[in-house]
Amino acid sequence: MWVYRGAAATKRRSLPTELGNWVDYWLFLTADETFPAWRLRPISLQSIAMLALNSEGHHNLALRRQLGVEVEALRPLVGHLSSIPNLPSVPALTNGAWHHDWIRWFKAIVARADRETVVGDIIASLARAVCGRDSGLSQFLTRHLAGELADAGWSHRELFRVINRSIVGD
Repeated sequence: MWVYRGAAATKRRSLPTELGNWVDYWLFLTADETFPAWRLRPISLQSIAMLALNSEGHHNLALRRQLGVEVEALRPLVGHLSSIPNLPSVPALTNGAWHHDWIRWFKAIVARADRETVVGDIIASLARAVCGRDSGLSQFLTRHLAGELADAGWSHRELFRVINRSIVGD
């Protein structure tokens, strides 16, 4: 497991408590030594929308059902993303088919919610959570941020390195 050494340990101890806790959590999520099940990240918003739009047909019913669970799990996240339209209030699936309100929402996400926008919204909300000392919310948003960045092609090693070098200096 990674540990802070020398000057990095001094720098980490000098961080404000909530920021230090966030750095610890980020490094834990992205460290090579972290058990893979603990590194699991949510599916990105764009991926869910694109999968949903491409899941029509009777042979994709199991996929649609699972995506229905995934989109419902987005409710707490979407409330923190100012550039994302609210989720439809109707059930996602009716008799195994996407409700037309959800199809419109998925199309809007694919058209308007580019990764930079989503990541920017998450970072802004994450900063408010860290400054507001809301550890639960900051961990929730951190997992989603890691998911969005991983979906953009960042490996867990790259995600680890960028924070470890820029904040801790190790």
